[in-house]
Amino acid sequence: YSRVHAQWGKARHTENQSVQQTPTWNISADWMHSDKTTLSAFLRREIVSSNSLASTSSIVKRVQGMNVTWQLTAKTSLNASLMAQEQDFADISRSDRIESARLGMNYLLTRGIVLGLGYETERRNSNVNTADYQFRKLTANLRSTF
Repeated sequence: YSRVHAQWGKARHTENQSVQQTPTWNISADWMHSDKTTLSAFLRREIVSSNSLASTSSIVKRVQGMNVTWQLTAKTSLNASLMAQEQDFADISRSDRIESARLGMNYLLTRGIVLGLGYETERRNSNVNTADYQFRKLTANLRSTF
């Protein structure tokens, strides 16, 4: 099966007694190639508040990404995702580009307990030199549902 979902709206935000209205949108698509493989992709534009101590501005984010999930066996699934994001800060001349990738595997130990392993990498390039970063992360988790 296939599914496409779209949303459109306007964000109204006030900064320094100035009111701005900015369009926001989200488009996502899921395609189930088979009972064992699902491909998802999305494009979105959103407005968020800056969480930076150096700025009280809002940020316009343009994000695109995709995710693939494979059900390898009845108990084992593998997933991979890629994402690219551009951030433009409203009241300062700062622009960031963030790219990330993730690879994960889940194993169903029992009916309600799942063991997960993952690897993630992310890199941010900014026109502000002190804002650049890169990280790599390995995770292991145990999830129980009841």
